[in-house]
Amino acid sequence: MRWKRIALFLLIAFGFSWLVALPLYLFDAEGLMTIIAPIYMFGPLVSTVVLMVRYGDFSWRDIGFRWNVNVWWLAGWLFPALFVSATLVMSLIIPGVDLSPDMSGFMDKLSQYASPDEVEKARTSLQFMMGPVAIVYFLLAMVVGATFNALFAFGEESGWRGFLYMELRKLGFWKMSYLVGIVWGIWHAPLVLKGLNYPEHPVIGVFMMTLFTMLLSPILFFIREKAESVIAPSITHGTINAVGGFALLYIAGGNDLVAGITGLSGIIVLALFNVLIAMINRNKS
Repeated sequence: MRWKRIALFLLIAFGFSWLVALPLYLFDAEGLMTIIAPIYMFGPLVSTVVLMVRYGDFSWRDIGFRWNVNVWWLAGWLFPALFVSATLVMSLIIPGVDLSPDMSGFMDKLSQYASPDEVEKARTSLQFMMGPVAIVYFLLAMVVGATFNALFAFGEESGWRGFLYMELRKLGFWKMSYLVGIVWGIWHAPLVLKGLNYPEHPVIGVFMMTLFTMLLSPILFFIREKAESVIAPSITHGTINAVGGFALLYIAGGNDLVAGITGLSGIIVLALFNVLIAMINRNKS
């Protein structure tokens, strides 16, 4: 293992992203997170490019930048819809969480940590997200996730499932997946501490995010291996980012540690998918 090279990759990836997050701690401007988060995602890509130039012994193809489209690209794109649907069902099994088709539960929860102006903006933008029209919006989100969002997700996947896959695959599928998943979760810490995904519990949220990424990591690595391309998990990642919020819109009760794809309900669903992958990859260490 080229641990010095891996350490340099992590130093640059973390350094770039955490530096980008610094304005969140210096300024209290509304909407700053929406500007910072997309740029933050490019830390692993920046690091990969720097090392590609620095060492000159690997290429884009070596990290999995290939367009050999196969059925696993489609599977990777459809997985987020299955994940979100299963998470919504799992949330409703948890005591204290109920179905809220009119999104009143979501709006009540939002009002606990967002300003009145932000709540009103959310109410206005989400007023059409009920009934059959919601299906149309979900399908549009799936398309956005596989295109626009996937470009930003590639900023992460080029490093996590690209460079680190190339460097760590000798460890075996599960060790590689969980190790990268833990690193990936810790990398999110500056955003989580400022309210990303866990606005009610930002400190505990760092642990929850790390558990979430640790369990999501094998799924993305599985798609990356089956698709033989890092672009496929970028589509999966981007689509999860696009449709993940739907698991929260139509429930009432619970909190950010319980509900949603990054809460306990989503984590349980991911754990079940990990078991499924283990059954498929029985001969992999």
